[in-house]
Amino acid sequence: MNFTDKHHDLLVAIADTFVQGFDRKYDDYELNAFWQRKASDLKVAEAILSVMLGMPEEVQAEFRQALELFDSRLFLGLFTGKFTPFPQLSVQEREEVLQKLTNHPLAICRQLVGVFKKLSTFLYYGTSPNGTDNPNWKVLNYARPTGSPSPVPVLPTLKIEKDIELSCEILIIGSGAGGGVVAGELAAAGKDVLIVDKGLYIPENQFNHREVETVLATHDGQGLLVSKDGGVSILAGSLLGGGTTINWTGSLRTPDYVLQEWADEANLPFLVSKEYQKCFDAIEQATHVGTDESVHNAQNQILWEGAKQLQHELKVIPRNTEGCAAHNTKECGFCTLGCRHGYKKNTNRAFLEKAVEKGTRILVNTHIERLLIENGTVVGAEGYHNDFSGQLKAVRIKAKKVVVAAGAIQTPALLLRSGLRHSAIGENLYLHPTVVVSALYQQAIHSWEGVMMSVLDDQFARLTGNFGFKIETPPVHTGLFGLGMPWTSAKAHKEFVLSMPNVAHFIILTRDKFGGKVKINKAGRPEIYYRLHDFDKKHVLRGIEEGAKIHHAAKAEKIYLPHHTLPTFTQENLVQGLSKAMQQLKWTDFRFNVFSAHQMGTCRMGSNRQTHAISPAGESYDVRNLYVADASIFPRCSGANPMLSIQALAYWVAQGLK
Repeated sequence: MNFTDKHHDLLVAIADTFVQGFDRKYDDYELNAFWQRKASDLKVAEAILSVMLGMPEEVQAEFRQALELFDSRLFLGLFTGKFTPFPQLSVQEREEVLQKLTNHPLAICRQLVGVFKKLSTFLYYGTSPNGTDNPNWKVLNYARPTGSPSPVPVLPTLKIEKDIELSCEILIIGSGAGGGVVAGELAAAGKDVLIVDKGLYIPENQFNHREVETVLATHDGQGLLVSKDGGVSILAGSLLGGGTTINWTGSLRTPDYVLQEWADEANLPFLVSKEYQKCFDAIEQATHVGTDESVHNAQNQILWEGAKQLQHELKVIPRNTEGCAAHNTKECGFCTLGCRHGYKKNTNRAFLEKAVEKGTRILVNTHIERLLIENGTVVGAEGYHNDFSGQLKAVRIKAKKVVVAAGAIQTPALLLRSGLRHSAIGENLYLHPTVVVSALYQQAIHSWEGVMMSVLDDQFARLTGNFGFKIETPPVHTGLFGLGMPWTSAKAHKEFVLSMPNVAHFIILTRDKFGGKVKINKAGRPEIYYRLHDFDKKHVLRGIEEGAKIHHAAKAEKIYLPHHTLPTFTQENLVQGLSKAMQQLKWTDFRFNVFSAHQMGTCRMGSNRQTHAISPAGESYDVRNLYVADASIFPRCSGANPMLSIQALAYWVAQGLK
């Protein structure tokens, strides 16, 4: 079933209520235009439908059902008191409906309105209509880099023109932090390697730094991946190089106390050995990890100065970059949309370029549907290649060994589709649940410029045993700002967006003790089940409080708590009011925006084959010659940005495959 004119009209009414046009009489033309412009002026409804048409059919069906509730007199009457279809209401009445749903005691109402708010604001502020810059950007002093990109090597990829069967010695499914490292190591050892990735290959100098366009093309689920109940937005890279191509370059080793915990709980003594530390050494050398280019932008400087005032434990974050100084690191804030100069030492630059020189083949735009298993031994895989001609090409690959490195969401889904039924597969999903604490400053911040994250506040990492939270900074572009900031009314939201150039953000990155799970639906696609445990909620709430205190110490003018009602404090009232406010802000679903850029643990490694799916060598306990080398094999979450943790474990697994 396709979307109809009725669906379109409903979306227009909803989006135009979230982003309304207001008459203003400023002398500034751009400011007047900003206030007068509404969502339909940028064809937001059409953009939402276009995104939805790229989603799986079951997602489209759920979206249609949610949308049609706004045409239901019964639904609107029961939950908002308006017994009239949404498009027939006045704009003022429509806003009242959205406000009532946003504040409704029933979580399903808050969930419903949250979906449309996020889509409407993300696309309105982040889209590039017809390939041009968003007209809202000018008044926000937001400008993407438009200079010439640097020349970079372009990796050759296989061309598939018909159904095909391929063969190799080692098949690697996924090319991110895990798969890229394994490919590089095995190619250097003379192995015949074939890498398959379901995502696109975008050479670095072809990134254009248009936010919405890039996110749709480079993230799993077009950047709209969420937990089953919609409570957690999940950001996972899906392109050649995986998350290493679009992450924030933070290169932190697994904390020693976490390695000791993993070693003890999963009986993995190698994790605390000198030999394992050499895995980190090798990765850091290959990816040029260091602090020479960890220059603090305005946002990081605020975190440093505020936390220092409070005598917190601070560290400069090492980064896997080489060359950012050539542009004074100004463009680094756009590196989350791909580094146009190739300065980020992602797996493409650090490992795949050399692997290709040794004969490694790369196949992109290819979804592996299932593994081929005969008599308990993996012998290959099969799936389909999408050349965007409208007709999928069947791909069958014969291999002596298979390494799955598709990430902690897609890896267990593939194993389950292939018939594996180990009790640990899909279980123990950790997400490092993350919230954002923002504040307004007198001076310009421009959180989209400069090094994305260079400061780590580690004061609360071990708040309860080995569990707590870290405080870092995120690069925030216009679409993410619109999506992430609470909406209380159309006017208030526009006023808030206008303050964006002077707003600084901290992320509260929580090491979750209690995980969720990944299952597959009837179509074989992953479904993510995750709800914060009370133990972890306490740490998130404490993190919000401590983030607010840092902003206060850094002399912020206004400090915003990430609750849907947007509690706001000033220098004068925070000390007296924060503690009371935090006691009142008890955690309830869909009242906080929760994100995850780190997914871990769904095929955990350990010495006990009854409780762990993967052996200390990285091999499946249930299927011979099948290996896993990504964040899914973490015994628990890493408690730090996981890229280096993944790469070190993948390096370890690769040594046993040589």
